Amino acid sequence: MMRKRWGCFLLCAGLLIGTIPVSYAADVQQQAETTQDEKSGTCGENATWELSEDGVLTIKGTGAVIKGSWNNEDVKKIIISEGITEIGDRALGFTVNATEVSIPNSMEKISYSAFEGSNLLQNESNWENGVYYCDRWVLDSQEDITTCVLRDDTRGMQDSAFRSCTKLQSIVIPDTIHYIGEMTFNYCINLSSVSLPKDLKIIGVDAFSSCKALSKLTIPEGVSCIEDYAFERSGLEKINIPNSVTTFGYSVFDGCEQLKDVKWSNQITTIPYNTFHGASSLEYFKIPENIISIGNDAFSNTNLKEIDIPESVTSIGDQAFACDPLRKVTMSDNVTEIGMGAFLGSALEDIKLSASLTSISDFMFQECKNLKSIDIPEGVTSIGYRSFASSGVVDCNFPSTLRQISEGAFIGCQNLKNIYYYGTESMFDNIQISEEGNAPLLNADVYIMMPFVDVPMSQYYAYPVMWAVANDITSGVDATHFAPNKSCTRAEIVTFLWNAAGRPSVNTNNPFKDVKKSDWYYQAVQWAVSENITAGVKRDEFAPSKTCTRAEVMTFLWNAEGQPTAQIKSPFKDVNTSDWFYQPVCWAVSESITAGTSPTTFGSKDACTRAHVVTFLHNYLDA
Repeated sequence: MMRKRWGCFLLCAGLLIGTIPVSYAADVQQQAETTQDEKSGTCGENATWELSEDGVLTIKGTGAVIKGSWNNEDVKKIIISEGITEIGDRALGFTVNATEVSIPNSMEKISYSAFEGSNLLQNESNWENGVYYCDRWVLDSQEDITTCVLRDDTRGMQDSAFRSCTKLQSIVIPDTIHYIGEMTFNYCINLSSVSLPKDLKIIGVDAFSSCKALSKLTIPEGVSCIEDYAFERSGLEKINIPNSVTTFGYSVFDGCEQLKDVKWSNQITTIPYNTFHGASSLEYFKIPENIISIGNDAFSNTNLKEIDIPESVTSIGDQAFACDPLRKVTMSDNVTEIGMGAFLGSALEDIKLSASLTSISDFMFQECKNLKSIDIPEGVTSIGYRSFASSGVVDCNFPSTLRQISEGAFIGCQNLKNIYYYGTESMFDNIQISEEGNAPLLNADVYIMMPFVDVPMSQYYAYPVMWAVANDITSGVDATHFAPNKSCTRAEIVTFLWNAAGRPSVNTNNPFKDVKKSDWYYQAVQWAVSENITAGVKRDEFAPSKTCTRAEVMTFLWNAEGQPTAQIKSPFKDVNTSDWFYQPVCWAVSESITAGTSPTTFGSKDACTRAHVVTFLHNYLDA
């Protein structure tokens, strides 16, 4: 009867030696010579053995059995006691005279070569319907087997038990089996029907790899572990990973070209390395809210077109989304790391990068031909090697935190025209830019977006300051300083408002003795009075040099809006219904113009700084 792997292994002693690597055969012979008098010892970390005079080898303890020092030729029968869970590679191999073995219910795994060269595999009576049984365990199968219904009392299957059974089409596995081991059905290319046991716990390494005809499979609830390469290059089209799965290996669905529909366990927090690499039919995948990290090549060479990265994700691995059709990516600001070539060669058109990034990694956007603009967030200090090489980038926003641009970062970017730098000119001049391979960058037009050295882009008021400057609301206290913490006077506030309104000309009688026609704020004050924004501190006094409080600024804006009735109550303990500024503050909060100095404090009497007022105006006029 033909068997797949060992056949009639033991024809004679000479044949045995001839089929074993010379060094290994010599070791076995030396071991037999030096240990032939030993009758007991250890055969694992927590396992012991004892060989009786009549050749009964008894193994006791817990855990895995590794090779012991018994004389193989003396072993006639093997008894493995309860507690032993695994038989390792060649652990009981070459027991040439052994004809019987007792396997306990505690056994979980028998390695591929555990009994290699043993007469245990030569008992023809153990063959049943193309399957070799040994004490309720399947150890081998015939190459030409087409269908298989395992016995109801089967306890387990040795690793590789059905490996390369290319004609096998269906198998029914009884509920008594809890573990499908390494390469059990590897390269069973015609296997299309598998009935998995309801109490299954583990699907081992390469268990169903290269099962090309296996398009459907139900993984029962209760499975806790799916190991590396479990379904690699299989024909699966749809798979539901039950929530019982807590351990998930890498490359599990690597090369599954027909896979289209995946439901992910909510207990798995990582999408490991190569999980869906080459799953070319996968067009949609919703990353669950519990995922923390996405491994290297997790989705490379798939057919994904859009991907939404949830707030739970903090890291994205190398080439994780290097897939040609990918057009759009959204991510939260919780992502702190994106690996090399993460979007390499994709059709990416739109992406908002996380504000928590500190670097643009090597090759990140290389060959992204459709990517026309990129906004590199504040906090990024470096742009890596060939990160935008041969991309379609035309416009690029650089943050004030940028310090280094590596060799070839923009090589082949023939369309690059504009660099918008959100820092000062002197800061831009201090960026270390490699000239090697960066000609497109060096030839681009650079626009300095932040002229003020005292306005870091990390501050809440940075963009309002740029907005205010761009809209001629203010120009700073000098060419390089904005003085964001300087208190504003009443004259300055109404001038900001007048500038925002377009500097309209007003011809009215001046009611204020402390405002002269020659004063730079004269027109602004007259306009503010005519628009009922303010009436001065007294009938004939404006107090232009008086520091303006936060409450006064809110009132100016509220008056400019027509004194609308607020739809909310004050959330601040320092703003009461009896206060003259109660309605203005409540209205400002309802319109998201301000949120106060704290959740419970508005700071009504605090001086309004230049940073405050441009932020208020930005929120009021540009929201």
